Amino acid sequence: MGRQKTMSTPTQPALPQRKTFTYVDENSTIYESILLNGKPAFIYVDNGVFKCIDSLQNKVEEILPLTDSLNVYIFKSIPSSLKTKQELMDSIMKELSTFLIMTEHNKLIIACFILASYFQDKFGAVPYLLLSGETDTGKSDAEKIVNSLGYRSVYFQNVTGPNLWIKIDKHKVKP
Repeated sequence: MGRQKTMSTPTQPALPQRKTFTYVDENSTIYESILLNGKPAFIYVDNGVFKCIDSLQNKVEEILPLTDSLNVYIFKSIPSSLKTKQELMDSIMKELSTFLIMTEHNKLIIACFILASYFQDKFGAVPYLLLSGETDTGKSDAEKIVNSLGYRSVYFQNVTGPNLWIKIDKHKVKP
């Protein structure tokens, strides 16, 4: 009885891994790190439909979602459809009107700031929103709403120049 020869296939070496919040592939598809039911994933849009995947791979590395930050978005389910910019603006204005007592003009400025935060990659620079006013005029409430509705917002008060640079470095915000 002869010995059976088994064919072994050469194993490819594992690609180095890198974790990131966002990744843009060669087709300009943007992948965003999220937690979906407590598990790290990338969410992206394919022909107007949200989809999720566990990891990405290009020619040189495997890309994993970075979810060990306060800035990660948490989902229990994948959104079913995209909203138009007007629907988003209307939703933001409704939220602002629910929690803030201020002029419609100021709400519109804040709503535009929030909506623009989702298009940071389209601008050469991103503004800071500075709110000033008397005590109990709703500045902190407005900042908290911007922080929760805006894309990768960072909220801080009474910051000095050096502390601002520490915050920017800590959150990897590009000035």
